[in-house]
Amino acid sequence: MPRNRLAPAPCARAFAALGVCAALAAGPGQADSLIASTHLVDLHTGGGLSDTPEKFKLGGYELSDGTPVRFTDWYSTDMPALHVTMMTQVNPNFGIYWGFSSVETGPKYQIDAGVTLGFLLIHELGPKSTISLSATAVLGGRMTESPCTADYGAIGGVQTVNCRLAAGVMPPADTLNYLVNESPPDRAQISLRYRRVF
Repeated sequence: MPRNRLAPAPCARAFAALGVCAALAAGPGQADSLIASTHLVDLHTGGGLSDTPEKFKLGGYELSDGTPVRFTDWYSTDMPALHVTMMTQVNPNFGIYWGFSSVETGPKYQIDAGVTLGFLLIHELGPKSTISLSATAVLGGRMTESPCTADYGAIGGVQTVNCRLAAGVMPPADTLNYLVNESPPDRAQISLRYRRVF
């Protein structure tokens, strides 16, 4: 069953605590400087693993008595995951990426909250050229899919089955191998860039 949607709160409190600790350690003047040098890099909802349930919503089938089953009832959400990425510029050549993503839940799936951490390093090769290295990693943010309980009557009885594959020819126990259990596609990214101004 999906867990409480308020699960992102610990992440928010953790970032707030981290910010307070950094401010106390840095002192009033440096804390103001860190805040002034922090910028929003990305803010969006959905995307990534959220696209998976969006695709699942297109499916459906009929039960033996003709009752329609629409996947949109299982793979819809009231609140798509919110993704926020910030960057704090430590000096002109070095910055730290940090951010978070919120929980997304539907009746048959959940995407956990995640934390984004990374850095940006810039090196000047000359008056008009620079090379930069950036890396980010996402901790958490995993998607898991829940099974259904189906009654196959006198032939199979009541069994646990992958909801999407319950009407197929595959044995119910085998369909459980196809339940989604995935990490974010962007869980680790590295980028090396060269820039020259003409």
